[in-house]
Amino acid sequence: MITLALSTDQRGFAYNATLIASILRRTGRAVWVRCWCRGFLPESFETGRLRVDFLPADEEVMGRYPGTSGPSAYDRLLVIRDCADWDRCMVMDYDQLALCDMGPLFDLDMGDHLLAAHMQGPGVDMAYAMRVWLKRPIPEGWEHVAGHPYFLMPPLMNLRAMREAGTWEQFLKAHAAFGADEQLSLTAATEGRTLPLPAKWNLFPKLHIREGEVPEGIIHWSGWPKPWHKDAKVWRPDIWEAERATWEHLRMGIWEKPLAIEVEPDDPREVRALLERGWRVVVALGRQTQDCEIQESRDKNQETREDLAFPLAGAGAATLLRARLHGDAEGVAQCGDQEARDKNQETGEDSAGSLAGSGAATVSRARLHGDAEGVAQCGDQEARDKNQETREDLAFSLAGSGAATLSRARLRAEDLGLVGFPDLVVGEGGAEGFADLLASMGREPDMVRFGMWSDPGAWLEGVENPPRHLAVCGALELVEIDSAKRRGYDEGAVIKPGEWPSGGPLPRVLEFSALDDGAEVPPGSRLYLRHGGNARLDGDAARSWRREGGMEVTVAEKVAVAVVATGGRAELLRSWIRSVRRNFLPEHERRLVVFSDVRPGDGGDDLVFVPVSEGAEGHKGMGCHALLREHWERFDGMDHVFLLDAVALITGRVGREVLGSGLTGVLHAGFHEKKPTEMSYERRENSTACVGQWEGRRYYTGVFQGGAAGAFREAVRAMAEAGEADARREVSAVWGAESHWNRLLASQAPAVELPPSHGRPDWQATEFPQIVAIRVVETATNAIGPVRV
Repeated sequence: MITLALSTDQRGFAYNATLIASILRRTGRAVWVRCWCRGFLPESFETGRLRVDFLPADEEVMGRYPGTSGPSAYDRLLVIRDCADWDRCMVMDYDQLALCDMGPLFDLDMGDHLLAAHMQGPGVDMAYAMRVWLKRPIPEGWEHVAGHPYFLMPPLMNLRAMREAGTWEQFLKAHAAFGADEQLSLTAATEGRTLPLPAKWNLFPKLHIREGEVPEGIIHWSGWPKPWHKDAKVWRPDIWEAERATWEHLRMGIWEKPLAIEVEPDDPREVRALLERGWRVVVALGRQTQDCEIQESRDKNQETREDLAFPLAGAGAATLLRARLHGDAEGVAQCGDQEARDKNQETGEDSAGSLAGSGAATVSRARLHGDAEGVAQCGDQEARDKNQETREDLAFSLAGSGAATLSRARLRAEDLGLVGFPDLVVGEGGAEGFADLLASMGREPDMVRFGMWSDPGAWLEGVENPPRHLAVCGALELVEIDSAKRRGYDEGAVIKPGEWPSGGPLPRVLEFSALDDGAEVPPGSRLYLRHGGNARLDGDAARSWRREGGMEVTVAEKVAVAVVATGGRAELLRSWIRSVRRNFLPEHERRLVVFSDVRPGDGGDDLVFVPVSEGAEGHKGMGCHALLREHWERFDGMDHVFLLDAVALITGRVGREVLGSGLTGVLHAGFHEKKPTEMSYERRENSTACVGQWEGRRYYTGVFQGGAAGAFREAVRAMAEAGEADARREVSAVWGAESHWNRLLASQAPAVELPPSHGRPDWQATEFPQIVAIRVVETATNAIGPVRV
């Protein structure tokens, strides 16, 4: 049992509920709270694992006490005198949160020590406190306490030993003599019998928590302001907000957070919104990125034959595990390298790449040459090393075949765009380990939500007890909705874009109705499904949920789709590949040709990877046409070839409307209604991309180029040569490759002209449906040409 001593007045009463809830969420033990209340007395209660006794506190307190809490700060120490039925307890403050299981603390052998606490540090004793803080000598008759070590409040109390030592009587004498706060008086009364605790049991953000770290331990927002104050400039008030609970919640037995499993999320802002609103979130990622990184390591080391993956053996070498999140190859590596440098600053070692902190997920540039189980063992070993003081193994991995390491993610912004939360877990077990993941949760998730490009059929295969609620991102067609019904999800509710705050609702608050046989779910909407217990399909029919094509055609042609993405833009490849596979002429034989310095995580027989150096696309995408010209053999046998930018997401079904006998152009969403004189052509005559004042009539986006293979090959050759001619003249077309594409189409009208729906940012041409969405990226220009309003 965990026993807690609290005290409060009416001002601080409400905040103690959040502290208690944070403890209950992270332990399976019973929790017994005794709370001394000054000036009021609520009714005691017992619910489930929680018992709370409210006790009156009306004794007069003399001398000094903390201004932030008043005389009530002394009342909790009445536990020494009045609680003979307790052998130990933890004294706690209302501005603390438990972000770990406190059970091990109550298993600690305290021996004959009177209390255990995080100590102030070497040389900080009673003599130091009196000299530096109170600026007066130790009172006469108390000189023997000068060397007593000074500890940080609040401590773990050995009540049995205190009763035997007469600590309460000594405390009253010390308080009368020193006339100081309860911390100094208690230090004088403990006879120096104090046991040092690891820092994790009382962490002060400004002193003990490094920037960007969210440690497992007890956080203490000592001082002023507090994390619940509006616009408080304190460490991570969002974490306190995510733990918020009320006494009404506790009385009703409501303290567990709702559990969401996010399968390959496409928008990390929604994950963060859930965390901030008090959810526990498990992010499940596919395993293919791991295999990709192994291959990438071999590619990178092919020329030198050097194994640049980390040495597991060797002095100072720490466990290295690359966070493979959504195909981020270089950004995460840099994050890991920086973290390594930060964590090794004191020792000067640059070789280790481990994240400090209990259970932290290790991030590094490591190209691992081992299997998932080996990585899990490495991660576990590092966790044991990091927690050797408390002998707690806080790292944990998914059990079962093919399951990769799960870590209590201390995610950085470079990974999923998230800052660490204590109830965020990220795993990379893939669809094969999803059933094990569900079983390891210990409870049914309140919601399982799939990202836009995930395959629920593959993830749910082999799951014996399907989740009650799940959500799937639109666009969804009849065949996909019908597949959901055949799996037993026969009731649904559609949430349209902007209809619910970011993060979405708790599914049980929605009004579900029978799925409409004739309804589709438009792009951007989310279909929440409720399982009715009906029979499910197995095997290939079940997997068809995301893989069946919804369009019947009589002739299937061969289509190649190319993309150029290096550097930071390579992180877009994962979603780009999935959207193309799902929606770009899915009924045709397709070949995806990826030019990048990072091998994409989504492999397959349909994907051709062409390694290029970072920046190969050149300024404003001018190198893209030269790359296609030099590697045109990759398109041999194709009937049609298209070049799409990495910022393009195929959010709707692209069909045969894009196919023609010549070139295909997409009207630019920002200029489709403009006069020719207002269009953004290159007008300078010293550039080969120049379009004369009376030439152009349509302006086309550079994000979507292509056409019949023969016609587009000639176009690629012409644009590559034009770009090289400009380079010799030291001229750069105003919009790079897009300007050269428009120069070509001004002279040679496209055989197929598509509306802006096939290349539309969210903020442009809203009268057109969005079939090919343009994402906003940090860089000013994209690989083929800049995205402009």
